[in-house]
Amino acid sequence: IMNKKFLSVVLFGALMAGSSVTFTGCIDNDEPAGIETLRGAKAELLKAKAAVELANEAMVRAQVTGVELDNKAKEISNQMLEYQAAIAKAQSEKEIADLENAKALAAERFKAEMLKAEEATAYAQKAYDDAIKAIEASKLLLSDEEADVLAAAQQRVDSKAGQLASAHTALNNAAQALNAAFESTDPTATQAGLELEVAKAQVTLDAAKVTVSDVEEIIAKNINSYEGWEAEVKELEVKIAKQDTIIAQANIDKVKIQESQEGKDAADAVEAADKALTKATENKTKVYAGEKVDGTSYTFKLDKYSLSVASNKNLVEVLDKANTGDVATSAYDAGVFSYGAESYNQNTYVENEGTATEKSLEEMIALVNAVPGRAAEDLAWVNRELSTKEKALETAEKDYDATIEEWEKAVADYENGKDYTEAQYKIARDKVFGVLTEVKAGKYEGTSDVIKEAQKLAYTSYTSLYTEMKNNGQNIPAIPSTVEDYASLFTYLQTNDATSLLPSSYTEVTEGTRKAALMAKSKAAFGDLYIFDANPRLTMPTASEIATEQAKIAKDEADYGNYAAMGAVWKAQDEVIYYTQIIEQADAIKELKATLVAQQTAVTEQIAANTTAVKAFDTALANAKADKKAKEDAEKALYADVNATIDEANATKTSYNNIKDAIEGEMSGIADGSTTVADVKKALAEQLNAAKEGVVSAEAALKDAQTKLDNFKAGKYDKAYEIEVLQAELERAQARFNEAQTVYNKALTDLNAVIALLVK
Repeated sequence: IMNKKFLSVVLFGALMAGSSVTFTGCIDNDEPAGIETLRGAKAELLKAKAAVELANEAMVRAQVTGVELDNKAKEISNQMLEYQAAIAKAQSEKEIADLENAKALAAERFKAEMLKAEEATAYAQKAYDDAIKAIEASKLLLSDEEADVLAAAQQRVDSKAGQLASAHTALNNAAQALNAAFESTDPTATQAGLELEVAKAQVTLDAAKVTVSDVEEIIAKNINSYEGWEAEVKELEVKIAKQDTIIAQANIDKVKIQESQEGKDAADAVEAADKALTKATENKTKVYAGEKVDGTSYTFKLDKYSLSVASNKNLVEVLDKANTGDVATSAYDAGVFSYGAESYNQNTYVENEGTATEKSLEEMIALVNAVPGRAAEDLAWVNRELSTKEKALETAEKDYDATIEEWEKAVADYENGKDYTEAQYKIARDKVFGVLTEVKAGKYEGTSDVIKEAQKLAYTSYTSLYTEMKNNGQNIPAIPSTVEDYASLFTYLQTNDATSLLPSSYTEVTEGTRKAALMAKSKAAFGDLYIFDANPRLTMPTASEIATEQAKIAKDEADYGNYAAMGAVWKAQDEVIYYTQIIEQADAIKELKATLVAQQTAVTEQIAANTTAVKAFDTALANAKADKKAKEDAEKALYADVNATIDEANATKTSYNNIKDAIEGEMSGIADGSTTVADVKKALAEQLNAAKEGVVSAEAALKDAQTKLDNFKAGKYDKAYEIEVLQAELERAQARFNEAQTVYNKALTDLNAVIALLVK
């Protein structure tokens, strides 16, 4: 992005780059005649020297600033292109808004550099003006002949400076056009404007061809004397005067158009469009500052937000661990995600590159994403392990229930049981043996009712005696699962001995043996908690006792195996809890992220709606600019023919002046022999070459203008094409400026040489 301020620095640096005029020598203060005048002249000469040196110093600073700004301009221009390309590819409103904001920021940063350039330019301009005034005053020291030589050299510099200024104007216009294209959303060209551009390019080409023809005609005259060239100069002055007449008449015609109703209407339309543009600009400025427009405030408000996850201790723990390092955020604290209410306008939104609310949500989601996640495959295995552990818990609980039942029976036996002597055992055993022997022998076989009753009685006698011995602590083999009644008992005994259903020996049953049995059952159920004050447990462990032992396990001071069947249940429970927590944590994180993303989406949509509301004023401004451009083009169309006449006459006049300057620049030396007729012809040859180059340049400009118009008519004149064309025009303008600068520097060097010679 480049504007007039920047380009003025570059130009002024170029203008002064070769102006290091150094005045040497002295003035004899003892001269008797006109001493006061000479003293004044000497003072002015010294001022000239000091002023020129001051100007040179200022220009060094200005040139440095100009180079820096040139680099910055190129850099930012490239950034603008990147932004423009990215905007064209952007899919979402937020992407477009972000890119537009970045573009605006780049432009704002550049404005600060522009201010520095303006200050440097203003200082350098004053120093240069002072130098020129002092040089003019110093001519008091010169003779008439010397003054004529200096005037001729200065005239050539002035001529080349004019050409350089024209090149600078073209360069500045090209830069401003590119800058305007960057700042607008849509192409700024209109068909009327492009048609006018084609017409102007044609005029420029025609004038360039006339210049070539004129120079060739003069060279062909083969003038060989001072008087001949003097006559040619007078003829050129007549031609220049004729062009002035054409211009004067065209300006009269221009006034007539201006005073016509059509001209007034066109001017009024431009004025109205300009007012509308001013209003649109004011509205945009107010909107971006958050002020009210048409009763609507554009200071936007975002509500505060709070989300607690403190109830999920496991989740809080992993979030606390994750909230460190690069993902640490104040938006999360002690299980609570939150941020405060916020107000913002579009200026602060651009300056801060978003809102604090957006940043808080980004940090919240980053924190959640930092929590170690679980892949789907990982969770599948976790679920499989959970299923296995749940089955293991079910088995452990069944085993525990069985051991508790045996422990409870042992408690009952210990508290309520009696001694069971060997004599009691033998009596019961013998009775059972007798019954089983009779069944085996078939004593109760038959089908009569009496026999059936006897069978039932035999089976009942067996089971009751069996139970009596078992309840009294005897180690009786378990009744086979196939033995359910008399018939199945009879069948079993046909292939098995009766003793297989009886104890092999007597087991002593006393208070001591009952206590020992209770001790064993207590240990099988509770492990290390099987005793209380050195006695087997008579009651279940309390919650406090269990908590103490589980704490030991957590600290690796004990193991689940230390607590037998009860410990097996604890282990299975902890394993189920472990895998359940993994799944619950994964689900909680997934749900938490979904909640935060939903909040982020809602905020993004709200901000996008705010941005859309603001962008409506951007669109209005762009439309106002386009409307003003269209109205200006329409007004220009009214003056197209008369302006073409003026442009052609000016171009022709400039051509004649350039030829005249070239001749006069060499003529002054013919009289004193310092230059020759050949030198004049050489200067004209340079004019001819420049004129031919002008034709080539004008032809290229006409071709470019026609191509733009053709593309516009074909619907191919989009934003990217416009920027591409304007950049190419800027590059060509820069090349023409550089060339004009070289020519000017040569003329300036010659002037410096003349001044040095005269002062010496």
